[in-house]
Amino acid sequence: MRRVAIGGSRKDHYQAATDFWRVMQEIFERRYRFNVRQVLVAVDESTRTAASMGGRPSDRAQFVATRLESLRAFFSLLDSSLAAFTQGKPFSAEEFKNVTPLDARRQRGKK
Repeated sequence: MRRVAIGGSRKDHYQAATDFWRVMQEIFERRYRFNVRQVLVAVDESTRTAASMGGRPSDRAQFVATRLESLRAFFSLLDSSLAAFTQGKPFSAEEFKNVTPLDARRQRGKK
């Protein structure tokens, strides 16, 4: 929606959007990319916190570092894919399969 002026009227008047594609681009840009970027900020803060704890590297610390890097890679790709979408450029959904596979079955077997 956008605000439009009507001569002689002091009321607020709005015109509904007519370009569905543009509306979807704006929704993805404003809502989804904002959320994705918040995840990236949280991952960066968690990585810095984990690194500042120091100490001897343990298997658990290595697991956490690897998992955080996987999250960063996935959400960075998601952010760039949303950017491509909002600009009307193509992106490959196949890339998501190759970012960092998280094999839940393998992780469960290690417990």
